[in-house]
Amino acid sequence: MIIDLKPGTEQNKAEELAKIAKAFCIRYDGKFVLINSSGTKEMAPELEPHAERHFVFENDMQLSNRKYTGGTRKIEFGTLSMAGETGNT
Repeated sequence: MIIDLKPGTEQNKAEELAKIAKAFCIRYDGKFVLINSSGTKEMAPELEPHAERHFVFENDMQLSNRKYTGGTRKIEFGTLSMAGETGNT
């Protein structure tokens, strides 16, 4: 499961929520995101007021899943860009 926390969530609150969810906490696209294993199918009730949206997945390829990204993710290595809308795959 991936949980996008609402914009404006402070880092200490995001880390506290990650402990409750037993999740990793990362900063992505200007907000905090909690990432659990694909075995997590329900969000803890205490997280709901802080969640902007959440996604449940069948496998652990969550961050690259088009259901989450909305498309093909662009990958950058220094000055090299691949995938996304680069035309390089």
